[in-house]
Amino acid sequence: MTLARSRLFVVLALVIATLVLFGLVERYQVLQPQLLQNGNFSNGLSGWQKISRAGQLQLDQGVLRIRSVQAGQSPGIRQVIERDPGMDHVRLSAWVRHTGVAPGLRLWNTARLLLVQRNNHGDRLWELSHMVSQGRGDSPWRRVSQVFWLPAQVSSVEVITELSQVAGQMQIRDLNLEVVQEFTAFTMARYGLVAVWLLALPWLIWPLYRPGPARRRRLAVILLGVIILTGVLIPQTAKTQVHRLARDVLQSDWVASIKAMQAKPTVAARPAAKAPASTTDGSVRIVLGWLAAQKLGHVGFFALLALIVRLSWRRQPWQRLGLYLSTFAVAAETLQLLSFDRNATPTDAGLNLLGTAAGLALGLYMIRAAKSLGPQT
Repeated sequence: MTLARSRLFVVLALVIATLVLFGLVERYQVLQPQLLQNGNFSNGLSGWQKISRAGQLQLDQGVLRIRSVQAGQSPGIRQVIERDPGMDHVRLSAWVRHTGVAPGLRLWNTARLLLVQRNNHGDRLWELSHMVSQGRGDSPWRRVSQVFWLPAQVSSVEVITELSQVAGQMQIRDLNLEVVQEFTAFTMARYGLVAVWLLALPWLIWPLYRPGPARRRRLAVILLGVIILTGVLIPQTAKTQVHRLARDVLQSDWVASIKAMQAKPTVAARPAAKAPASTTDGSVRIVLGWLAAQKLGHVGFFALLALIVRLSWRRQPWQRLGLYLSTFAVAAETLQLLSFDRNATPTDAGLNLLGTAAGLALGLYMIRAAKSLGPQT
């Protein structure tokens, strides 16, 4: 077995070990059960704030049915829980079902269950992870569950279940919010995997770093790989601060004044005055832009990495390069599981693979184009 294949098998073994640990081993123990008041609806909707019109909320033997016959309304219920000392991780779970939920205008216009974190001013921190379940169309009964890590600035959490500006019907039962803590054995296993990954990393990248031909291109591959891994492993709290900074800058007065000056009409042909854009619309655009930038980042960085690799190792079969790059793409997403406040998703892994395929295809096209335009007699 060659050293390259040995490194490939080591990475695959670490990926499998990480996925097995997080997929098959129980991670959390319950410290404090059921923080919600009347989470099973045994006392009707006592303890819940209702947001609905007549006939939109109905209870039947512990099942809450939320209905909306037209878009533009958001019927539902919500409840705020104040944070207590030691409340660092909470898990929100429920049984949900939805029927005939029409597609909404935006991604989050669905039948959804969420936990929104709030600061001491009562502001909702939408940039933090908050979605437990969202769906369109029809779905049978299914249990949903999500664990949330609460940063220091969070002083309360708000549980919301609603039809977010869409028509359809949603059913929900057995809502449960509990304080959880990671098992000590699981924590030790997670730290052990982190140590193995860190010890293996120098051995994995040594062939790219060692002196020899095309070292600059190999160092460029290392640099881009480090950038990707930094983005993968950066804590969610740091990403949140960047998001808030970008939002504050884009909503600042001087940015608004520049936009107003650029949009100022001439005296000769002054159009009718338009209503100013609301702050909510601006926040929505920022959120959509942030989400789009994150997803494009997955595709763009891996496409650039694959392109550089393809152009640097032209004599290597593209299938072999694709195997190595695909392994790195899956491993990069898997590594997010080892973070204390990040989650790995199949969607992001798929975007990594999509960028890899695009970069390899572009590199292959450029190589063939260069050969066809070679020296001519």
